[in-house]
This record gives sequence, structure tokens and C-alpha cells, in this order.
Amino acid sequence: VLVGGGGGACKTGVPNAFDIFVCTKSGDISSFEHVHHESTQDRIIYSSAFHPTLPLFAVSEVNKCYLFKMEFTDKKVELTQLQNFQTDFEADDSVQRVCVFSDNGELLATGGEDGIIRLWSIDNTLKEDNIATKLCEFKFDGTMNSLSFSRDSQLVLSTSRNLCNVWEIENKKQLQSVSPAAKPAGSSFHGCAFVGNSTDQFITAQGKPRFKSLLTEWNTVSGSLVRSCKPSSSGPQTALASSMRGDQQVIVVPFGDEGELETFVVSAKGKISRASRKKGVHSFITTAVGITSDHKFSVSGSVDKTLAITPLRLNTSGLLQWIIFFILLDIFVM
Repeated sequence: VLVGGGGGACKTGVPNAFDIFVCTKSGDISSFEHVHHESTQDRIIYSSAFHPTLPLFAVSEVNKCYLFKMEFTDKKVELTQLQNFQTDFEADDSVQRVCVFSDNGELLATGGEDGIIRLWSIDNTLKEDNIATKLCEFKFDGTMNSLSFSRDSQLVLSTSRNLCNVWEIENKKQLQSVSPAAKPAGSSFHGCAFVGNSTDQFITAQGKPRFKSLLTEWNTVSGSLVRSCKPSSSGPQTALASSMRGDQQVIVVPFGDEGELETFVVSAKGKISRASRKKGVHSFITTAVGITSDHKFSVSGSVDKTLAITPLRLNTSGLLQWIIFFILLDIFVM
């Protein structure tokens, strides 16, 4: 688990740094041990991403992306900085806000204030000086807040406040663009993911202050709204994490300014079901969330300067509960 942040170049008292924790298991008990602290001087951390197969991760520091190689030795981790390169060129406020690796590990996508998605080809040998070389660019409408690859690494999703776009990598073109669902009016996007292993549909999180958010599911070809799911939590969403668990997709979304997390399960056919809700995970806005590879925990960070590791409950047994209810009712009537 990599956690980063900071107060930037201003003297806020919040250090600019990232920390690495390692999950260890003993039977059914999991624990997280702090193994590394890395100061980034006056450079604030905006996002990070682990490579899917290699001991490599990317960190967004102001307007650059830094690539690090990890080596684990006796419960410690040694880092080697392989490369850093500028990824955002906004004149007034140049910030790279998001980075993500493709599932096949061959691509890195970055995006930020200048409204350009940049795709970088990754040399998986990790032997060259330039591990990442720029492949292509997609011009977006404004500041990006999330990026997501399809499972086959052929398409990439991007969201800003007002648009979610689908981009085809091979032909370097935009396939689709959608705006937030009409209700509630004034909603904005924050978070996106393709549905399951397919590229036929994608999911976005949308919301606005003092209103319940929505998970909205869209058809990639037509851009039409397929279905929506109303979370139990109130307030706007602030992030979205997605991970595949067999044929099911697990999605975790933080809401509002009171540190709530809600977990959803998406079936192979795209049906979205609420699985669990956890209040008070943080005392203020949650800024990032992830899911561990074994799908036992969500990991979230907050403006309140806390890291939370929360057990996931993925039981969507509403139907089973109704069946039990009707059986008991039938017994009672008899």
C-alpha cells in the first residue's frame, strides 16, 4: 500500500512525502506494517499507481511523474528512482492529478490541469534510462479527475466535472462522450471504470453537494444511460476504486465530508447492487480509495491525515433475506 500527500510548497505543517505499507497474513488475520518513508521535499503528491506485474510504481508530484523500482529485503523496501518526466504543461497551475497503468502493464496514462491525456509506453525490462516514452495524446475539455483502462488495455476512460470520454488507443480517437445524468441537475463526475471484462459499458460516479450521488452505467457505443443505482450515502462522491473478483466487479466509493465508504458489486450482466456501507471511516473528506488484491480490504486516505484499512463486506444477499422472510411468514401463517 502506498500513501502520499502533503501541503505543497507552502508552510502548512503537512509534510510532502509518501509511505509504503506491506500486508502480512497469519491464517485469517491480516496486518499492515510500515516499511518505507520517502520525503519529496516541496513537491506535493497527487496520485500514485502500482504496475500490475512488476516491482514498479508511479507517483504524481506536482507536474511530473516519477517512476520507482522496489526491492524488498528483510521487511524493508529499497527504492531506486528510474525516471521523472513532465506530464502536465498548464501555464498557470501545472498539476498532474492522476496516473494509472494499463492491465497488461504496457501503458501508463497521465492527466491533469492542461486537459491532455498522455499515454506512455513502458519498457518492462526496467533496464533502459527511459522506462517511459510518450506514445500519444488525447485532448480533453479541462481538468481531469480520473482515468481508467479497459481490461484488454485497448480503451481508456477519462472524467472531468462535466464529461466522461471513451478513447480508442490504437486509432487515437474519441469513441464516446457523455454528460452527467439530468437529475440531480448540476451534478459532476468523479470516478469511472469499465463494466467487468468487457468494453460494452462503463460506470461513472456523479453527484453534487447536499444531494445523494448516483452510480450511472452507460452504453459505450450509443452513449445512452443503461441504468443507475442510488447509494445509501449522502453527499457528492470524491473517488472511485474498481477491481475484478472472478466474474464480479467490486466498486468502493467514498461520499460527502464525513468519511463514509460504500461498497457495490456489479454482476457479469452489469447489475449494480449495494453490498455494504461504513460510516465515519474518516472525520473529513476522503481523497483516495483503493482495494487490496484479495478483496478483503479497502484502503483510503483523507484530508484529516489518516489512513484507514477497512474490511470489505461483499454479501449482496437481499434476495436471500427476502426468501428467508417469506419462508418464515409461510411457517407463521401455517
